Amino acid sequence: MPLPAIIGLPALATMIGGFVTSAVTWILSKVTVKVGVILAALAVMATATAAVVLAFSTALNAAINGMSADVMTGLYFLPSNINHCIGLVVGFHASLITYDMTMKVVGLKIEIAK
Repeated sequence: MPLPAIIGLPALATMIGGFVTSAVTWILSKVTVKVGVILAALAVMATATAAVVLAFSTALNAAINGMSADVMTGLYFLPSNINHCIGLVVGFHASLITYDMTMKVVGLKIEIAK
């Protein structure tokens, strides 16, 4: 009577192979999604950091090149380029708000992916 046992072995091997394949596929899909989200978050963080650094350096170069003689010599109460100075402060503040919001969104996306 060993014939039915021998005939059932390929079916058992196929069933076990299917279970193992499904389990490995499921695990790898979960890991791949998490790695993809983390890599995307790192790319967004690097891009946002580079954008803020570029905005700061551009604004500072414009301010330094546009300084008038009265600012350099005496620093009067209201220099002639006060509108540029106020614009720089407001621009920096807006850049930092944008950077902060970007980092919060990236943090939320990473938390969701966990």
